[in-house]
Amino acid sequence: MDYDSGTFSHLPHQPVQASNRPSKIQDVARAAGVSAMTVSRAINHPERLNPETLQRVRDAIASMRYVPNAQPMAWA
Repeated sequence: MDYDSGTFSHLPHQPVQASNRPSKIQDVARAAGVSAMTVSRAINHPERLNPETLQRVRDAIASMRYVPNAQPMAWA
């Protein structure tokens, strides 16, 4: 049984997350059903995304209380 084969396609895409660690961009991506790059694009360049995709990512960000890590952004 493989997740990619569609066997579990009826299950919601919810990340397994320890309750004491902050959400990561990969967790948000998994919950929204998109890539981590799409989540990054939704945060930094939302005008480049399809409105439906953008809304899915924003909903996942809000439900997971995701806060981008400021340190890597300071390095850029």
